[in-house]
Amino acid sequence: MKLIEDYKKKIENGTASEKELQAFWELLNDSKNEELKEWFQQKWSTAMESNIMELPKQQLVWDKITKELGFASEKKKLKSKTRKLIPYKYIAVASILLVLGITYLFQNNASAFVTLTVAKGEVAKMFVLPDSTKIWLNSASTLSYQKNFTNHRNLILQGEAYFEVYKNKTAPFKVNFCDNLLKVTGTKFNISSYNNNDFTSVHVKEGSVEVYNKRVDTTFLTQNNLLLIDKLKNTQIKNSVDFNDSLLWNQEKLVFKKSKLAQVLKVLERRYNVVFEYNSKKINTSSLLTVQYNNTMTLEEILKGLQILTPIRYDKIDEKTIKIYQN
Repeated sequence: MKLIEDYKKKIENGTASEKELQAFWELLNDSKNEELKEWFQQKWSTAMESNIMELPKQQLVWDKITKELGFASEKKKLKSKTRKLIPYKYIAVASILLVLGITYLFQNNASAFVTLTVAKGEVAKMFVLPDSTKIWLNSASTLSYQKNFTNHRNLILQGEAYFEVYKNKTAPFKVNFCDNLLKVTGTKFNISSYNNNDFTSVHVKEGSVEVYNKRVDTTFLTQNNLLLIDKLKNTQIKNSVDFNDSLLWNQEKLVFKKSKLAQVLKVLERRYNVVFEYNSKKINTSSLLTVQYNNTMTLEEILKGLQILTPIRYDKIDEKTIKIYQN
């Protein structure tokens, strides 16, 4: 049971690998757990009732699934002419991930996705996607896309990325991130969506984007618009902030502008692959910092600087763990 719940959780937060999707499918195929099968059917139906999935191709896969798993295909069969489109705010990203992953397991018997990764402790890297779109991926981030990406430009982001999208009006560019969907045909923007951050953000450099989420149907953003989504309070705020003053991480710089100490430590954890241990009740982690560092500086150099700017001191417990104290 725990294994099944682990797979479901990974699917729902977008971290399931192809091997885990394959293992989940095998469990589903062998399992007599009706609750699991019902969960699977619900996720599939939710995605298929949206205006995002490609109905004909997915319907063929569903027909195969109903035969293999013995589902009541007539009850679940979806018809493109009569289906009711539902807003993205009612669609979990998990549903889309599940449908895409299982579909390609059926079709290819090979890797369903191409995954780009910049590991924790690595500096940002630039990649060129098959459609000539350029992306910069930040530390501790992954970006996945389907193998037939040029015709169906759907991506899944965990972490932070800056995009310069190649314009193609016939194939919209869609990024799924933390229960949100961003859609464009060609523009430049940044998405920050780390699982351990309280906020998710979208910041537009050029052009315009549409963001769909469970708070509102659509939010339109244009040049310099910054959308902050508070995951804890379930709210969002749209501001106008000069893009060129805010994005420097892809230029080998660590820039903090009125950033809380707690947020600074999170960024340093990702960049240098360490863990900070501290008691938030004894340290003022809400103090604001405005500071800029060269991305090639050592962590020790940065921490020595922070000791001057803030009332903290630090001790290295081991190579990966650093203890923070109130000075």
